[in-house]
This record gives sequence, C-alpha cells and structure tokens, in this order.
Amino acid sequence: MIAYQAKKSPVYCDNHLNIMYSTQIIISRLWWGSFRRIFEYCMRKILGTRSVVISGPLKGYKVEGGLAQVLGIYEYDVQACISESLKKGNIFYDIGSNNGFFSILGSKIVGPKGKVYSFEPFNDNIFSLKKVLRYNAINNCTIFEAAISDEVGKNELFFSKDNVTPSLTNIDASFSTVISVSTIDTIIKKVGVPQLIKLDVEGAESRVLKGSAELLNSNNKVIWVIEIHDLSNEKQCIKILMHSGYSIKKISYVHNFLYFKKRGHSFFLNLF
Repeated sequence: MIAYQAKKSPVYCDNHLNIMYSTQIIISRLWWGSFRRIFEYCMRKILGTRSVVISGPLKGYKVEGGLAQVLGIYEYDVQACISESLKKGNIFYDIGSNNGFFSILGSKIVGPKGKVYSFEPFNDNIFSLKKVLRYNAINNCTIFEAAISDEVGKNELFFSKDNVTPSLTNIDASFSTVISVSTIDTIIKKVGVPQLIKLDVEGAESRVLKGSAELLNSNNKVIWVIEIHDLSNEKQCIKILMHSGYSIKKISYVHNFLYFKKRGHSFFLNLF
C-alpha cells in the first residue's frame, strides 16, 4: 500500500506504531509471527462467525471482511496513516472501497461535520458496503456506484476466474460488464476537494492519477494512500508524480515506506 501525505511540516508515517492500540500491536505480531497458523486456527475457533472488530480504532464496529478485519489488524499501517492524517470535518475519498472497512474508519474520524465518499463499481461489494453503513448507523458516507479512472462515461469491468476482485484492466479476463466511470477531477467539482484519498483499484492506479491532473498540479495539500498492484503501474505512477514535481526518499525499512516531497509539501509512500 502506498501512502502519500501532504503537510507543510513533515509527519513521518514510519512512526505509525506509536498510534496503534496496544491490543492491536500484540495481535498483529502474533498474526505475522512464526506461529501464525496456530494463532489463526485458535482465533477462528474462538471467534467463529463474529463480525465485530475486537481491536484497533474500529473496535466494536461491525464489518463484512475476513478474520484480519475482525481482529482489527487489516492493513494496520494504512489504518495508522489514515488515523494520523485525517481530521474531524475533513472530506475523505475511499476509491475502491470494497466492503467498506476504510469507509467506516474515515467516517469515525471525520465525524458528523465531515464527509466520506465511497466509490465502488462491483455490485457484490456495493451490497456489503451498504450493509456495514446500515449496521453501524453511518450517515456521513455517500456511495458512488462507479469506478474512478481517466475518463467519464462507460467502461468495461473485467472479471477473471482466478481473481474474484474485478478490475478495469483486461488481464486474463473471462468475462466483463459495463459500468459507469468518472475522474477525480470531475468528482471534485461536484463534492469538493478531499483532504485524503485512499485508492485501491486493482491495477488501474495510473489511470486514476491521469484523471487527477488538475488536482495533482494544484496547491491542494491532499493526502494519497494508494495500493500499487504491479511493477508497470508502479513505474507509471511514479513517473506521473515526478512529472508533477514529486521527489522520493525511503523512510522505513519495515514496510518499504518512501518519502515524497513536492513544492514544500510532504508525501509518504509505502510499497507492499
């Protein structure tokens, strides 16, 4: 996962463990430790079909994801970066919101005066997203049933037999369906400039950045959290960002965090 953070003064996301909950730290170390299989087996036996998060900033919230979400350690460093960067009253774009885990987190942080916009084109995920918003009585989140790309209109969403997650990129696709697409620049004109964008679009990251040219070349101090899915996309994304005046520096050797700087503002990157 990539995290770009824009600040006048740098705030280092490699210190993310400092804002993790103690229980969340213990669970994450067990999850990623030598005895993970034993720990996971025990947790599945103990928790069963439980859907309420047991640790972290979303403790007590209902989710639609797997065991990692229930344990509260799902992409915990991304949770920490979002928790550190997003503030009350902010606007948060959750692009590729899937089952809504980060939409819930954003909703909790920004509060009633803030706003979350969730973008998801896949019907099964939209169904899960609506369920979690209803479960948790969230009313500051608006769902856009569309994908974000580099154009406005219609596009194909591709599905493969080996990958249950659909994508705008046609790689070993077995079938497709037509969906609505838009761009970040277009969305901003409708709902306002976000303070943070989380982007997880299964290989279409560079296309989203191409559709964000106006935002990237503006002085808006927007935070980006992006998951890069392949080396080719990584190169294209970095090329786009460097063309917009970004520089890069590695700041963490644990999760390969990189530090971006643009015109006096700071951006943080973490490659998985």
